[in-house]
Amino acid sequence: MHDSYVGFDKEVPLQFDVIKDDTTREIADYNQEDVAAVKGPGLVQSMLDMKDDSDSGSEKEDEIDTLKARLEKAGLEKAIEKRTKGETTT
Repeated sequence: MHDSYVGFDKEVPLQFDVIKDDTTREIADYNQEDVAAVKGPGLVQSMLDMKDDSDSGSEKEDEIDTLKARLEKAGLEKAIEKRTKGETTT
């Protein structure tokens, strides 16, 4: 027998009492921020819908140019040469 089904072959009697709703219970109103949070997308959905603007070509090139300028300013021009010589285009 598979271990995930252990106990499924037994009947267990359950007894419970059904009572009417409590008429004295007060249901609190939710503020608009809570309602919007419940109706809006969840954490995972919002992360999936996020657009990563840093991957755009022009911004990426600007970042690369900025990095190259910093390396040159620091006297590390050879680091740029080594990286660009090793790259191949297809």
